[in-house]
Amino acid sequence: MSDPAGTRESGRERDGETRSSGKGSSFRGTRAGILPLLLFFLPIFPVFSSCGGKAPPPEPYFVAAARDALTSGNEWYARGCPKESLRYFDDALVAARLSDRADLTVASMNSRAAALMA
Repeated sequence: MSDPAGTRESGRERDGETRSSGKGSSFRGTRAGILPLLLFFLPIFPVFSSCGGKAPPPEPYFVAAARDALTSGNEWYARGCPKESLRYFDDALVAARLSDRADLTVASMNSRAAALMA
């Protein structure tokens, strides 16, 4: 009953299962291992995904107004209308001073000076 040439098949190979992890292999124990993990982690995912905190508040009115006026003034200046852009830069300067933002105040004063020199 010995197999001198080594041609004897094992019980799994005879039943159609192979030892390789290729296409024909079966993983019967895998589903049983994944199911408890899924049942554990699925309820936890919404908890961790909502830990980002509150959404940031929108910009205050005067900050948004200053940005919009600067954008409009730059568009008019790019079109070659310095007088019209000056009107928007003045509006931006007023809104920037009311918002108490130094960066917007400096940007509007700089743009206003460029429009006055044109």
